[in-house]
Amino acid sequence: MASNLSSGGRQGASTLTQQHVTVNAIQRRNLVLDAMLELGKISETEHAAATTGVGLTLTPGKQGCAGAEMATYFCDYVWHLILNNPAYGVDLASRVRKLSHGGLTINPGPP
Repeated sequence: MASNLSSGGRQGASTLTQQHVTVNAIQRRNLVLDAMLELGKISETEHAAATTGVGLTLTPGKQGCAGAEMATYFCDYVWHLILNNPAYGVDLASRVRKLSHGGLTINPGPP
């Protein structure tokens, strides 16, 4: 069931409250379980067990330089270098998209 929840999670959930995200994820989970029950993929007992008393705890991911545990200032410096360098995209919007949506991984090197 965890894969259903993780695939049902919304991208950019950091803009929503955790309570709102949790409620939506549980609703999506229950929708999938209801469909599985209707299609005969799970029994009534399995459906009841999966939808009753099963909570959800979300841990916000660390994104951007705030997630850099080491070298936070270096990360911010590199972020600005990339935003201002046309080698990483034709315009500022494409460079921001590349940085914000998984186009690059910046590692500070070995500890």
